[in-house]
Amino acid sequence: MKTWMVGALGALVVGMAIPALAREGGASVSNEVLVRFAPGRAQVGADNLRGLGGEFIDEIAPLGIVRIRLDDTLSVSEAVRLYSSLADVEFAEPNYLVAAQLVPNDSLYNQQYAPRRIGLETAWDTTIGSPSVVVAVIDSGIELTHPDLASKIVPGWDFVDADADANDTNGHGTHCAGIIAASMNNTRGIAGVAAGCKLMPVRVLGSNGTGTLADVASGVVWATDRGARVISMSLGTSSNSTTLANAIDYAWNRNVLVVAAAGNYNSTTPIYPGYFTNCIAVASTDQNDVRSPFSSFGSWVDVAAPGSSIVSTDIGGRYQTRSGTSMAAPAVAGIGALIWSKFGTSIGVANVRSRIESTCMPLGSWVRYGRVNAAMALGSGGGTTPPALTDLTLSAASAVGPGSSTGTVTLSSAAPSGGTQVDLTSSSPLVGVPAMVRVPYGSRQATFSFSYSSVTSSTDATISARLGTVTKSGTFTVDPSVVAIRDFALTMNPVVGGSAPSPKLRVTLTRAAPAGGVVVSLSYTNRSLVGAPGSVSIPAGQRSVEVTIATYPVSRDYTLGITGRYQSSTKSVNLTIRKR
Repeated sequence: MKTWMVGALGALVVGMAIPALAREGGASVSNEVLVRFAPGRAQVGADNLRGLGGEFIDEIAPLGIVRIRLDDTLSVSEAVRLYSSLADVEFAEPNYLVAAQLVPNDSLYNQQYAPRRIGLETAWDTTIGSPSVVVAVIDSGIELTHPDLASKIVPGWDFVDADADANDTNGHGTHCAGIIAASMNNTRGIAGVAAGCKLMPVRVLGSNGTGTLADVASGVVWATDRGARVISMSLGTSSNSTTLANAIDYAWNRNVLVVAAAGNYNSTTPIYPGYFTNCIAVASTDQNDVRSPFSSFGSWVDVAAPGSSIVSTDIGGRYQTRSGTSMAAPAVAGIGALIWSKFGTSIGVANVRSRIESTCMPLGSWVRYGRVNAAMALGSGGGTTPPALTDLTLSAASAVGPGSSTGTVTLSSAAPSGGTQVDLTSSSPLVGVPAMVRVPYGSRQATFSFSYSSVTSSTDATISARLGTVTKSGTFTVDPSVVAIRDFALTMNPVVGGSAPSPKLRVTLTRAAPAGGVVVSLSYTNRSLVGAPGSVSIPAGQRSVEVTIATYPVSRDYTLGITGRYQSSTKSVNLTIRKR
């Protein structure tokens, strides 16, 4: 371990014992912070921070993030503000607390309704999962000797006690693991979604169900580096974390599907890591496909799965019924494992995610795509290869603000049941696009409307559409209501004085010239070098015109300034004239 003396970094709680901490947000380890130094500045940054007190205690090396324990002279909030202000620090944040997304329920429920509700019985006719596909359960560990799980477990790691014994002493992780891959057809217990797949226990929560953000991020990296194809996280926090976001991106960029619980707060408050772009956020439904009363919801929640009264494995070789988005997320992770098992790793993580999301049964606006359907996602029972985004077109390339216009997205094939959502963004706050547009079932196209504000000068905005890893973009220009000179450019530069052809000066307006046309006056810093007009006229209805600038032979190189003026609008360009 390195021995830098630097600042401190923070913690995160994951567990059923203290869900109020995550609900309130902001809770963190009282004397720790997480810090990432700018590229190539780690040692310099460490030297600069040494005088502030504190101790380097850990590092998530693949992410370049260090964990620092503060001394008594500096609070977490003061440390974050101070470290963030330093040039050598890319970011600093508390080691936030997160909580397991579990609503405890001690009533027994002796029948699994989820397999029929989400089409598993049909999907299992295609595959029950491959042992080559490993699902990492980042949680409180897994009971390694449970008779329904023992044969499924591959080596894991305990980040709480820093050893290889990831045995569960809480029960939360064991319950989630059973939903994913409990043995099938063994005359006992339950059948997991992907019963043929393997489970990797990654313990980041202690016996009380709590753990640190640093351990969760480290667990994601550890599982990714050791071959997990799916990562399931039934935990969360309302505190945004760059460290955790980096870890999720690390997994996604290495072709790993990441699934997380959306939270049990019956609100639209974002819960992390589910809120992150490269993570599937999962809400909870009951046996009637109704949103569970505890489940978080909103446009940021991607899919839903059964999470009310779910019977699964428990510590002590037992079984227990529990409720929560913690129970819904493992079901979606299991479907991801089935997709990997059927199609292999060449399908790519974006396509695995698209299969899950694009084949959902719509449930209304409280969740983006709807309730998952394993049969459709695997292509059994009517599913097909998910469509890809092929085009984005704008109905107009420019307009005078304020106003509104439309754009159209096009898919490679018809959208499946539930439709296909395409995410939208704009590079300018002056052009407002909706967060998404849904291509309806059976259609290849969908049109969306966007608005634009008034501007004082021409403004370009890049409107982008994204589906999976594919992005298509178009440029939309907002012009001011008054006519002004937008562009002032030469077709040739430099030129040899007196030679042919002569350069042309192109003058472009912000919009078409009004009735009567527009006259732009031209001036030159050295009129004797050129034979050119003193003005140029742009007829009504036109936006641009070209005028020839004839040059004379010169005895040395000259730089000539040309300026165009129309009302209060001015543009200039320099022309270099060289001797023969």
